[in-house]
Amino acid sequence: MLSIKKAIDKADRDDQRYQTVLGCYMAAISGIADQAVEVTPDLTSDYRLTIRALHRDLCESPGIEALIQSRATLIRALEDYRCKAAVCLSKKEEDLRAMLVSLADAAETLSGHNDRHSDRLRTFTQHLQIVARGDDLYAMRRELTKAVADLNVARDEIGHDNGSLVEGMHKQLAAFQKRLERTEELAARDFVTGLLNRGAGEARLAAQLKGGDPFSVFLVDLDNFKQINDRFGHASGDQVLKSVAHTIAHRVRSSDTVCRWGGDEFLVIITGDETIARQRAAQLCESLTFRCKLVILGEMHDADVSASVGISQFRAGESVADLLARADSDLYRHKRENGTVRNVSNTLVVKQ
Repeated sequence: MLSIKKAIDKADRDDQRYQTVLGCYMAAISGIADQAVEVTPDLTSDYRLTIRALHRDLCESPGIEALIQSRATLIRALEDYRCKAAVCLSKKEEDLRAMLVSLADAAETLSGHNDRHSDRLRTFTQHLQIVARGDDLYAMRRELTKAVADLNVARDEIGHDNGSLVEGMHKQLAAFQKRLERTEELAARDFVTGLLNRGAGEARLAAQLKGGDPFSVFLVDLDNFKQINDRFGHASGDQVLKSVAHTIAHRVRSSDTVCRWGGDEFLVIITGDETIARQRAAQLCESLTFRCKLVILGEMHDADVSASVGISQFRAGESVADLLARADSDLYRHKRENGTVRNVSNTLVVKQ
């Protein structure tokens, strides 16, 4: 009897140790998600969704086998985020540095032709050159915007002294402004799909509410997308997301808005009454049922893809949150009713 009691006590102590270790691990996973450095809103949102899904799965199934399997998932998510963040930051840095250096060169050229303002322009040039060598991309972008405004002021002040040079500066500033607008446009795009990102989608939604015209929103959510990522890897999952984004963008009008809302969810803003919106939603849902042919390491794999769509027509006086909550409720009602992946209707070939 004594040995049985010892064995039970030991099992209890082992279970307590396991629960303590599991709690620490779960807290670490939450910290990894919450404290991630935000590179772009969409990229960081997708990363956090992946980490939080891992946390949720462990909460639902906290066994030792699930804990061991989570290690590979966590490492893969961290590596995926690191690689994508590095590419995104490199592109931003390269473009900003090029604009800062070009603007500094333009100011230096102007300073050589105007003695009265030369000291001011040389100081301006030196400041831009220092900023261009910095590591803070957000500071570089902020300084670039300020520099364009400052140089516009300088252009006006020395306009009477250097008519032809000022005209040339005006053209250069116009070119810089276009590049700056292009940078802003890229910042509004989702890194994976090329669609508008969530921030840009929210801005479009707010503008639509102010417009007063009738419209509806679709929330499009892929069915069982996690299984595709788990089976074929995140690179294949990204290709499926690109195909879905392409399909949605080509099934709506140019006046409608499509954005990636986060993870495997998309938001569509459709102008018109609710009858038209529901017809379009049915057509869209049908077109988003297909079998993806994935080529992975020279081998062909099939991935069945389908989506559920939730719809809500805007009601006068309601908030964006209420509008989206109704669409979300409709989305999950459809998911519960459907239960399974729809029939396969067409074929895509996606290469890694």
